[in-house]
Amino acid sequence: MLAAALLLASCGGRSEAAAHGIASWENDGGGGDKVYVCTGGSSKRNHRKRNCKGLSRCKGQVLTVYDSFAEDKGRTPCKMCYKE
Repeated sequence: MLAAALLLASCGGRSEAAAHGIASWENDGGGGDKVYVCTGGSSKRNHRKRNCKGLSRCKGQVLTVYDSFAEDKGRTPCKMCYKE
């Protein structure tokens, strides 16, 4: 019981994705192409490729969202995987 209370207190009872304002692509209500985003606190980019070098440094979760949703949340395209 105590362990469960400590766990909830440490994460605030919210998922990391919810804490960063990112929903999974199924729930984001957006449209367009699917892109990948990191929920890490310093993340500011969206990625076209799941295996992008920029995502390898992700400190949070990597989620799939629509590009319109990522743009609405202030994410800009990654220069490494969009340079083509």
